[in-house]
Amino acid sequence: MTKFLRFEAAKGSPVYQTIIADAVDRLMHVGGFSKDEVLDATGYNVFDDNSIRWDYVKRIIEEDHDTDLIPMASVYFKVNQRNGRKDRRHGAAFPPTQFPERYIATGNGKKTAGYVIASDVNGHFVVQRLKITRGHIQGKIKRGNRSLEIGKRAGIRRLKNEDTLLIPPPLKDKDDD
Repeated sequence: MTKFLRFEAAKGSPVYQTIIADAVDRLMHVGGFSKDEVLDATGYNVFDDNSIRWDYVKRIIEEDHDTDLIPMASVYFKVNQRNGRKDRRHGAAFPPTQFPERYIATGNGKKTAGYVIASDVNGHFVVQRLKITRGHIQGKIKRGNRSLEIGKRAGIRRLKNEDTLLIPPPLKDKDDD
């Protein structure tokens, strides 16, 4: 029988508390953390990256510190190593602000290698993340409306909450061009 780690158990685990403490320290001083760096610093690098429930780590940090974390691909941390990643107190060295979509772990097989905190310093990532989220929402609206139209063509006379399902597509912003 396989036993799965529950969120409540992870939150009380000394292993997860150590990982979270190091991750929060890196978020406060550097603005982000790599999973590998956290595992190396805590001495848990003997564990495979997939052995840790990083979704739990992210959720605990977001809930405890009332913040939002943006998942980053490994290329972000490689660029930071190459540019000499610095502590925020001594002047931060972040990757270029052009093309932030290259660094966010969304689409094209990008695996999450770490997280950055949503802040004014990482504003270019926050804006890109909001654009991605808006695209997801627009796709879900279109899918819902398409399902409603298919249901009507199939002969369904009345659907519950029909008025709330038919949402017009959002207008294009002038600055999105």
